[in-house]
Amino acid sequence: MNAKWYALNEIIPGIAELTSERRARRICYAWGTASVQDLQRTIDLTNKSAEYVAVHIDDLYEAWRLGVLQFAEELEKDPDRKSRVYSKAAKFFSGLGMEEVCKVLTKLEKGTGA
Repeated sequence: MNAKWYALNEIIPGIAELTSERRARRICYAWGTASVQDLQRTIDLTNKSAEYVAVHIDDLYEAWRLGVLQFAEELEKDPDRKSRVYSKAAKFFSGLGMEEVCKVLTKLEKGTGA
């Protein structure tokens, strides 16, 4: 089993059901100079194309990046939605500037604690 798919399977509710019902496929990743076409051809020749799809990690990243940009642009057009998103995000993320990181690092390196 692909470790990356397994992690998604554990995190995202419904993935296991979608794949078992053949409404979603497991992703096989190619990266670097690896050929996504060769990977997909291997999947096809083993008659597993209903279960797996090949994706180059660079393409996956680019799709994610463009999606995030589009989402940010849409938030700018809807102040109420933007407020809700930022409120929820504050529960999971926080800002920590490099100045604070450097101060803590200096203290830790001197052995004076954080």
